[in-house]
Amino acid sequence: MNVEKPGSQSVNRYRMMKKKLTDLGVYEIGMGLEEMTCIAKACDIDMSNDKFSTSATAGSTSSLPKKDRSYSYKLVGAIMKRKLSEHGMYENKMTTEQMKQLLHIKRVKKFESTENTIYDRMSEILKTGKFSDVILDIRGTELKAYKMALSVQSPVFLAMFDNQQMKEAKENRVVIEDIDIEVAKQMLEFVNTNDKPSGIDEYALDLLSVAHKYEMTRLKLLCEKSLVENINVNNAIKCLVHANTYGSETFIKAIVEFMSLNPSLLISDEFKRLKEKDPMFSIKIYADVLESIGLTEL
Repeated sequence: MNVEKPGSQSVNRYRMMKKKLTDLGVYEIGMGLEEMTCIAKACDIDMSNDKFSTSATAGSTSSLPKKDRSYSYKLVGAIMKRKLSEHGMYENKMTTEQMKQLLHIKRVKKFESTENTIYDRMSEILKTGKFSDVILDIRGTELKAYKMALSVQSPVFLAMFDNQQMKEAKENRVVIEDIDIEVAKQMLEFVNTNDKPSGIDEYALDLLSVAHKYEMTRLKLLCEKSLVENINVNNAIKCLVHANTYGSETFIKAIVEFMSLNPSLLISDEFKRLKEKDPMFSIKIYADVLESIGLTEL
């Protein structure tokens, strides 16, 4: 936006108009004298009237005569309603304070809109593989990656690349045999964007084990969230098995809560197999589910 710099003869008028529009909540940084004049006319603000002089509006509209204050408040409400409506933010029966709050949030967000710009641009480059400095060898398939991005997300990779005596640090190549290529791609998507991978719902269980192996705390949390959101009677015990090995206590409690609503899972074939494999853990889950539904025995 081009800012019109007021001449010496219009400085007072510029300041007065800026003050008035600011009081009404419609002034925006960078407005010039001509633009403020147009807004004043559009809003029927008579800037030549004494009631809108800088002395009359200093601090707030409380110094205006009662009749003028009433007019001013109505005008403020109309202007705020119009501005919010333009952005699809106005809702029926909004109070003046609610509208002021929304406009304030909108103004603040203007300064937040560029916060992640650099990271977003960097993520776009990371996803292309351009300037990559390490290769992930996934069962013979090569994926380009970045030591910095991997190290930021994983203390395991950080220690690997930080030690120049490590083979991976010397050769700029990490051989991984226990992860499928699609799972590895999902892991890299997370590493490069710091956001949930596009296929997390499909690969959540596998990604949970990857997150555990490389100590990727955020990826682990995203996987657990996806699994809890998509839990059902067909996958609950499988989730429980993974939770016992790779998950958090919060994840286990969420599964127990689901099982308490579906207690027949305690006599399912999958749970019987879990009891054979890990009797101590299955007994604890059994007791937790019964306690959750208020029973002492099934």
